[in-house]
Amino acid sequence: MAKTYSAVVTAQAANVAFQIEVSRVGTIVLERSINGTTWVVDRSIEDMFVNSNVAEFNVAGCVVGQKLRVSYENCVEVSFETLQ
Repeated sequence: MAKTYSAVVTAQAANVAFQIEVSRVGTIVLERSINGTTWVVDRSIEDMFVNSNVAEFNVAGCVVGQKLRVSYENCVEVSFETLQ
């Protein structure tokens, strides 16, 4: 299964909350970017999907204008919500 990506979220505050639902848990990684072209891995988040296919987590230390996205490998995004 090819790697897919969530929608890109542009931080509007220092903290962003995500709620993600996937069809099954595979490799799920939070990525950050300053310019939206070059992406760096922030952290792996598949361990947050312990008892269900839904996880909710906060990302602290964002800079206004910074880009965030989630990459998925061996799973499919069902829903992707953000709160800033």
